[in-house]
Amino acid sequence: MRYVAPVIATRLPLLLQAFLQAFNARQRAAQQQLRALAPADSGSAQASAVTSALDALAAEMAAQEARLAEASYYLPSYDLKSCTAQVLVRNAGWAARAPAPCCFHL
Repeated sequence: MRYVAPVIATRLPLLLQAFLQAFNARQRAAQQQLRALAPADSGSAQASAVTSALDALAAEMAAQEARLAEASYYLPSYDLKSCTAQVLVRNAGWAARAPAPCCFHL
């Protein structure tokens, strides 16, 4: 077990609980947003809205991963692995929805 300062150790269970609750809430919200996005024909106004929503979701995903990286200092290994697995599953769902990169012919 890692050495944790006594002051932090007394607050660690609360810190863990708060992190995991917030992490799980953000994961659920991201999954609901992904499910809500309907496929759109490229070039349509709806496709533009889907792309904007995916961009916002990508920013939230990056922030979520940064919070997880910061929390890796105090998260027990099981919780860290579980959270990391959730992020990977969410990223796979996002990648399936993201539009294919555009190719430009010169």
